[in-house]
Amino acid sequence: MDEHGASEQKTFSPRSTSSPRSTIKDVSRLAGVSVATVSKALNTPHVVSEATRERVLEAVRALDYRPNRAARGLVGKRTYLVGYRLPSVQAAGNPTLDAFLHSMVEAAARHGLEIVLSADRPRGNPLAVYEDMVRRGSVDGFILSETDYHDPRIAYLSDQGVPFVAFGRTSDDDTFSWVDVDGAAGTAAAVRHLVEQGHERFGLIAWPEGSRTGDARVSGVVEALEVADLPPPRIVRTVNGLEEGRAALRELLAAEPPPTAVVTVQDTLAIGALLEARDLGLEVGVDLAVTGFDDIPAAEMASPPLTSVRQPFDRVGELLVDMLARRLTGHHEPEGILVTPELIVRASSGGGR
Repeated sequence: MDEHGASEQKTFSPRSTSSPRSTIKDVSRLAGVSVATVSKALNTPHVVSEATRERVLEAVRALDYRPNRAARGLVGKRTYLVGYRLPSVQAAGNPTLDAFLHSMVEAAARHGLEIVLSADRPRGNPLAVYEDMVRRGSVDGFILSETDYHDPRIAYLSDQGVPFVAFGRTSDDDTFSWVDVDGAAGTAAAVRHLVEQGHERFGLIAWPEGSRTGDARVSGVVEALEVADLPPPRIVRTVNGLEEGRAALRELLAAEPPPTAVVTVQDTLAIGALLEARDLGLEVGVDLAVTGFDDIPAAEMASPPLTSVRQPFDRVGELLVDMLARRLTGHHEPEGILVTPELIVRASSGGGR
């Protein structure tokens, strides 16, 4: 029995191709719960059991049930829309963004929400997109990404009392809800792997100082070398790009003695380093080890295939939407989830042959 007296139903009839005109009553009958429970499972999932929620969601999928958002908005004064500003042009070039967006859209649908994409105004106020949406009341809340130190969006949305969650942090004592990938753990795993391969002299191709994400990845390398009782890395700082990766590797190899292992904070830089090493007559994975970060599709196709740190973007997108859904249904305590990435070992580091 569910909390409203409806009997539990563990199997579903094969109505997966039913008309899109299915109603909440149809979902109720198929899931074996009351209409009120269906409504709670879709709108306030934290007040029903996980088993009940899964049963309702299975019925929703089987019937292709789609709530009437306009009617719900009139009753609850909600739009059931979530705003997401697309990353900068440079960040949008990262193919992993597709997996992140796809996971958010799928997770939002499970909560009866939709993601509304927007872009920055040309040469405009970085808050303009958010101010416009807040003024019009066109979304219920926001998902932020590319957070950094002293992010003005955090202060603005907090002051306005607008629900939001963030992919990334701004400090170690943030008072808003966030999900982040532990970049320091990722680069530290790369260093430990390279140390196991016998490397003692390290180079690091990093972004300019002042990026919270970049700074975390650098700290992971530095701290892992300290733990291994090895000298700190020689660091070359640059922006993303193949040519930038090439130039950074040339600079690292000009040191005396040159590093035998190079860690980079992003895959495009690492692939540039691979190309430059090959042109210099070095066999990557034998004469020189190289690792990247993000595990973009090109990493596996590089020559040799690139060892990289894989961020679980699909999981991050799902966690962010679930967290925001809780905020929208009355949960106001800040939450923080730090996700550990995975080192994918391939031939570029000498360990994946």
